[in-house]
Amino acid sequence: MKLFLTNDDGIFGKGLNSLAKSLADGNNEVFVIAPDRERSACGHSLTINNPIKYNKINLINGVESYKTDGTPADCVKFGLSMLYKGRPDLLISGINYGANLGTDILYSGTVSAAFEGRILGQKAIAVSIPEHQPDEKAVQATVDFIKQNLEVFCSLEMPEKTVLNINHPNTPEPKGVRLATMGFQEYDDEYIKGTVVNMFLLKGKPIKHYKNAEDTDVELCRQGYITITPISFNLTDNLFLESLKHKGIF
Repeated sequence: MKLFLTNDDGIFGKGLNSLAKSLADGNNEVFVIAPDRERSACGHSLTINNPIKYNKINLINGVESYKTDGTPADCVKFGLSMLYKGRPDLLISGINYGANLGTDILYSGTVSAAFEGRILGQKAIAVSIPEHQPDEKAVQATVDFIKQNLEVFCSLEMPEKTVLNINHPNTPEPKGVRLATMGFQEYDDEYIKGTVVNMFLLKGKPIKHYKNAEDTDVELCRQGYITITPISFNLTDNLFLESLKHKGIF
């Protein structure tokens, strides 16, 4: 299979490298392009007023690999347009270290890279572990899950605006796999004063007592399940749209 890999943790991100090494060990044709540094929570930003710089690197033997000074979405757009030959069977963004559950996806460079691939007509998935320093065995379990289900992901008939958002719990032995709806991830945000004037650093932890429905990615992943959520970049609130039409306000 032809696989296009990227991430937002940077070209040397451990999750990306673990996945690329495993997928390249076989009959797969693996291509990697990622930011030259961590670009977490940069969303779907693109570089439009400055040139994108890129370099080919020897990341993994036998794997064509590039780093750029752009965002994850830049990597996908530039990579597919200028560097990648042909069309991949699947674009994989990850493995990201850190949750992409519920409303996390609104900030996520990982998910945005997958969306950019879908915008350009590629089948795409985003893969995350909800922990910034995950257990090594959990990382390997995530790699194994993706590898074992590659044919399934590649064969799915996905809607033209949809990608799969996958979160693997930080355990080598998840309880199972659940299809989930998108939940709400609330954080206890705090700005920490820096060492110089007018400098603050954003810190925060998920509020675990926030009540999510039982079928949401947030709740199921907390319980120890691998969650798979189809998400779309069509953000229209159709119910409210119909309500506005009915009221005739505008």
